[in-house]
Amino acid sequence: MAYLETLSGPEAGATVELETQMLIGRHSACDLVLPLGAVSRWHCRIVRDAEGYFVEDLGSLNGTFVNGVPARARHQLQDGDEILLHTVRLAFHARALEPRQEARYLVSDSSAA
Repeated sequence: MAYLETLSGPEAGATVELETQMLIGRHSACDLVLPLGAVSRWHCRIVRDAEGYFVEDLGSLNGTFVNGVPARARHQLQDGDEILLHTVRLAFHARALEPRQEARYLVSDSSAA
């Protein structure tokens, strides 16, 4: 199973296991909540299909970047790719990592408001 590792931001150092889909943003219903004003409520999502993992920007105000390049369309992730959401840097790891710290802002029940 793949993981995201937070390199900067409120959860620096945390790792989060990726499921089939992960919504990332500042809204409390997101799977990974980043409580920063520059992060859109529904900033981006990471989805898995038969071809691998992809990041999709959801029309965020400040954009989603992969390795410094704007991800304007669905972008396939490779091991070690860096995802930037304004000032929050995330690293994509294609192989399982030993979680060092669970993200405090991870919402496991998307029905929570």
